[in-house]
Amino acid sequence: MDPRLAAAAAAQKGLILHSQARAVGLSNKAIRHRVDSGQWVRRARGLYAVAGADPTWQQALLAAVLAAGPRAAAAGRSAAALWRLPGFSVGPVELVSPYGTSHESPLGKVRHSCFLPDHHLTTTDGVRVTRPARTLFDLAAILGPKHVERTLDNAIAMRLTDVEQLRQLLAELGERRRTGTALMRRLLDERGEGYVAPESELEARFFELVDRAGLLRPDAQISLGDDESPVGRVDYVYRAPRAVIELDSRRHHSALLDLEADRRRDNRFGAMGLRVFRITWLQLTRRPDEVVALLRAVLRLAA
Repeated sequence: MDPRLAAAAAAQKGLILHSQARAVGLSNKAIRHRVDSGQWVRRARGLYAVAGADPTWQQALLAAVLAAGPRAAAAGRSAAALWRLPGFSVGPVELVSPYGTSHESPLGKVRHSCFLPDHHLTTTDGVRVTRPARTLFDLAAILGPKHVERTLDNAIAMRLTDVEQLRQLLAELGERRRTGTALMRRLLDERGEGYVAPESELEARFFELVDRAGLLRPDAQISLGDDESPVGRVDYVYRAPRAVIELDSRRHHSALLDLEADRRRDNRFGAMGLRVFRITWLQLTRRPDEVVALLRAVLRLAA
């Protein structure tokens, strides 16, 4: 095989486009000979697989993308599986393309989108795919609200996207009255500016800041109270100054009932001689010096 064609096949999981074969000098007759002799297997019009290439799901997905045209990309559940989002396994082949109409082919399901700019696409694992933020909006059009919400939180926790990126995309897609944008708007409104998935990035950022400032780490995940009057588990405790540190993600500490519950618990800690300090994501990321100053002041209480 021509080295240039071999390199293309290696980069494309054993797949070769008719145009690539012609570009290295193969005639139509030579291409037909390779198919008739079993060297190549025809996968779609103008697309072949080298005999013996591993027929993986990724190859099937790439074949569908290549066959669907130069601007087609893996999308929906296929994109979610490529990004390794929990709850999505290899299986259905779903694509999006700005050309043609929505249809099902032997290689997979193609959905037409009249708005598919280049900055909504990227490549991962050798397959052109919608970026994580666009993938979430596409999923919001086909999945139930709870499934979309879990996937949104997982994508943020995995650092595939963030609220700011999603809000920018909402501004692009919301005016087009796309199915799913209303759901995404509601989910983003609930999360607010500083939202992160709880017990993941928020806590990691806190310890990173504590270590960088050379401060003593507090004890983590401590249950306070006694057998007769338990109060609850707190994020962190500095025992000597009798100080409780709580990390507040907007998702879990902004609703009225949550605020009331927090205040009642803080009052009970106060009655036990504990001082409660609350730190938000916005403070950690935008005003870290203030957080360090607060923690230093707390630790000075023990001196």
